[in-house]
Formats: sequence, structure tokens, C-alpha cells
Amino acid sequence: MDYKINEWVSFLRRYGPIPQNDNMYDESIRRLTKKLKIQPLSFEVPLRSQLIENFTSASPVSVILTGTAGDGKTHLCSQVWEAVGGEPAEWLSDSKVRRTKLKGGRRLIVVKDLSEVSIGRERKFLADLCESASAKDPKDVFLIAANDGQLIAALKELGSGKKERKVADAIERMLVDGTDSRKDLSLRLHNLSRTDVPELFSKMLDALLSHPGWKGCAGCPGTGDDSSVRCPIWHNYQTLVREQLLRRRLSDLLTLCELNDLHLAIRQILIVLTNAILGHPDVDDRLMSCESVDQVVSSGAAAKASPYRNVFGMNLTRRRREDLAAFDALSRFGIGNETNNAVDNILIYGSDDPQLAPYFDELVRPDAAYGFHRDFATAQKAYLESDVGGGAPPLLAELPSQRQRLFFTLPDSRATLLGLWELSLFRYGGEYLSEVYRPLLDRKPVKRAIVYRLVRGLNRIFTGFLVKDDRTLYVASSNSHSQSRISRLLTDTISVDPKKGEQINLEYDPAMKRVFLKVYLSPDIVVPPLPLHPVRYEFLSRVAEGALPSSFSRECYEDFLAFKSHVHKAIEVRRKKEGSVPSSDGTVTLTLFDVGADGFPRPRPLEVQA
Repeated sequence: MDYKINEWVSFLRRYGPIPQNDNMYDESIRRLTKKLKIQPLSFEVPLRSQLIENFTSASPVSVILTGTAGDGKTHLCSQVWEAVGGEPAEWLSDSKVRRTKLKGGRRLIVVKDLSEVSIGRERKFLADLCESASAKDPKDVFLIAANDGQLIAALKELGSGKKERKVADAIERMLVDGTDSRKDLSLRLHNLSRTDVPELFSKMLDALLSHPGWKGCAGCPGTGDDSSVRCPIWHNYQTLVREQLLRRRLSDLLTLCELNDLHLAIRQILIVLTNAILGHPDVDDRLMSCESVDQVVSSGAAAKASPYRNVFGMNLTRRRREDLAAFDALSRFGIGNETNNAVDNILIYGSDDPQLAPYFDELVRPDAAYGFHRDFATAQKAYLESDVGGGAPPLLAELPSQRQRLFFTLPDSRATLLGLWELSLFRYGGEYLSEVYRPLLDRKPVKRAIVYRLVRGLNRIFTGFLVKDDRTLYVASSNSHSQSRISRLLTDTISVDPKKGEQINLEYDPAMKRVFLKVYLSPDIVVPPLPLHPVRYEFLSRVAEGALPSSFSRECYEDFLAFKSHVHKAIEVRRKKEGSVPSSDGTVTLTLFDVGADGFPRPRPLEVQA
């Protein structure tokens, strides 16, 4: 079959997980698109309008762009350079520092990558930046792009002058606090690693799917209705265009990665999207091109191009997946390896069992490309007829990709019944997004039933007993050691619902863009809040339902024991403030913590002579 060659597909391939993905870099993109006469992939990058407005205003201030590699710092610098009238040819030159005049006579100095500047000049630029940020009417303003660690290291090398130290300390504080400005400085710091991932993902995907380059596929026989010759590249492209559920669930996974502090830069998200469309394990670089489509289709291997597998990098070698941050992060959900009986019964017995047939006919059979395709149908038939020979049945090798497909295609109406998030290690991942994170974003309280469950988990960690009570937090220790696994001495109790200033809540910090667990002992005594990211939420929820704390996750277990120590300290502060004193006769009353057969605490006072 003569498939049409589309230069856009060849260009797009360079965004994928190939060894030399030069398209990831702003200068390379500009040179290549100009040479091939292809419109570059373009979407509204966060902060673009705000930065351009700043540098074209009458009183611009200096800006530092920071974040991890691939967050789009260089691209933003180029957008500002063009907006203020900088020469395009100079931007494409090998110069490490660019300078141009702004309206009003000020000079703009752009350092697109601080790591490319020699150490001596690096210090000079930062020293000049400190001078500019401290001045009321600076003659020079700066736009500097730098990775977080590199920026902090460079700041520590600055001189000990008053201005330098003041600005350096302010920058470090802004990085920690998540703030972007200070009233006493003409400076803004934008951390691109704190961008809104769902919004950015949506813009990137829309830009990719609406790119005019796809028009180059018009007239190709692979875009027709004949499934026997349909181009898998085109089919995957159409799948992303058509299936809103796939887009939403992938956005959910990326959001959970971000909330788990697994930041995925623009570059990494582009790799995932490109791989979803072009991925295939049997072609060069494991990415399809127009030239390789005939090989894929004629060999009957089109099902291996499934975008539901490709988003996890399953077309790549294991080592390559682990080397790429996006696939390493997405692999942590375990989608494909995790399952439940309901889903596997449908996949294995659905075509043969009258009770399961309606589910199979709805969820698997209609997708002849990646659902009920030839290899899966053959493997399923052989398994049901016990005709599998020696070794593992071929059907078992087909199940992971089917589970991955179902994770992205299972309708919301079936999600609860069939346990959508049980196909992931994060069984409470969907709940975290829909019942905790998004309500808090909308300034709505989290349901008390969820808070109660988390408190039940805390009680089991804090005491080491299988406590069922979820309306009171029990803080216990073992003699003087609060970190022991079993704690039999009750230190104090804290009411979950508001009572004399006591309260336990989940709250959202807009600056840090994270959910926090907060324990109030009184209006003015608050335990240092604990970031409750999805991993810790999963841990607490599983413990509340019966999992053993120390065996389920050692790291989370130790995090909550450390949090328990903070609660103990806050209780001591409250006692001192309330003026608690020992008994006048020298006796000390201890409270022994025990749990009845019904799972509810049975504290017992014990007087000890001091």
C-alpha cells in the first residue's frame, strides 16, 4: 500500500522519545520549521501575556524565570524578545546574552540560560540584577532564565554587599514560599514548575490536534474507512480528537503526578502526547513514520500501536521508560498490572458468559483496533478452549494493554460499579481529585465523612491499635518515646469537629498549590500543617480500611510519626499556656490507652506517686 508521506508527521516525530530530540529546544524548532516551511507547534504559554505587558509598560521590572529543564523558560524569553522589538537574527545567534532598547530608553538584558554564562559573568549579571531590583528607577532591567538549583548556587556565590545579600535572600525566600514578588524590590520571580498542569495540558493537546499539518494526510488511503489498511497514526490522531474521556483521564493522571511533587515539564508532556500517536515497538526508534506504516499494517501488528499503551511508554524498552521523567512518573500508577475480578472476568470470559456478555459487548467488542482485535480474540478463544499448549497462556500477555485501554474508556456510569481506580495503585486517586482537591480549589469544604476516615487512619498510626473511633484524634506515646509502634500512654485528645477551638481540617494553600492537613488545638495554637499529597491520602485511607501502617508504606508511616511529634509539641504548648501543674500531693495521673472488642478506646486513669 502506498501511504502518503506527510512532512508534518516526520517533524512531529522529533518531539517524541528519540535519542536526539532537537525539536525540544527553541532555537532548533525555529531553524527547522523555517527550513521545512512547517508551522511550529504553538500554544499560549503561561505568563506570556503578563511578561510582555511588564516589559512593554512604562515602568518595567526585572524578571527571573525558574523551573526545571523543559518548562519553557527559553521559549518565553524569545516571546518577550520579539514583543519588545528585538532582532530575530540576534536571537538565533550563538550569543549567550542579548540586549535591546525598551520604550522609554531603558535597556533590556536577556540571559536565556544562566548555565551557558561563564561563572565570572554569571556573578556580574546577578550583581547587576540586585542593583536594578533595589533601584527605584533602574536604567537596565533583566530577564534571566535559570534552573532552581543553579540559581540558588549562583546566589550563594554573590558578594557580601548589603544590596546583594538582601536581594539574594529575598529570591531564596520567594522560591521557598512560592511567592512571585516583594514590595521592597523591583523584581518578580516566576517558577514555571508551579504552572496549572490541567490547563497547560489542554492547551498543548488542542494545539497538537488542531495543527494544520494534519491536513497533509488528506488523500492518503490510510485515512479511509477500510480497517484492513487504516493508518494507525491517523487512527490514534482521530482517537485523541474523538475521545474526551481519554483526554480527561490522562489529565487526571498528570494532575496527580504534579500533586505528588512529580513535576512534568512541557517537554515531557509533549513526549507523552507524541508517543501516544506515533508509538510502536516494532519500528525504528519505536516511533512510527509514514514510511513505516505499511510494515506495521501488512504484518498485522497495528494493535501494538494502541495509544492507551503508548501514554505509559509501553512501546519503549524498560530502561528508556525509566530514563524519561514522564513515563517513569506515569508508570507509578501501575495501570495495566493492577486489576480486580470484575474487570478481568469481563476480559477473559465476557464473550462466552451470558451474564458478562453485555459488558463485553459494550466495553470491548466495539473497538476492533485495540479492543477485540485479532490477537486478543485468538488468545481469548484458545484460553477458553484450553488450547494453550505449554507455558503461560498468550491471553495473559494481552490483559495489561486491555486494562490500560479500559482505564481510559470505561464510562463514568460504569466507573464505580467496575472499580475504575482499582485498575491503579491509587485506588483513592479519583476520590482525591473529585472530593478533596477540586472542591478545595472552588473554596468548598471537604465532606466530613472523608475527614473522619482520615482521622481513623491517624488514630491507628498514632496508637498502633485498630481504633474505629473517627470523631476524636487520640495522641499517645510509649513512655517518653512517641515514635514507638504501639503507644499505650494517652497524651491528649483532639476533637475532629469544632469544639473550644479544636478542629481538624483539610485546607488548600494557593501559594504552594497543595492540600494540607491542619490540626487546631486552639485558635492560636496550630500544629505545623502536613502536606497531604495523593500518596499520603492513599496511605491514610488504606490504613483506615485495615492495612497495616508499617508494612504498607514505610516512608509514609515515618512521615506521620514525625507529624505526631509536632502534635505532641503543640499539646505541650497548650498545657503551658493553660498553666497545667502537677497535683499538690505529688501524684501524677497517667492515662493508659486500650481498645475494646468493638474497636472503640477504653482509656483508664492510673495514679503514680512521683
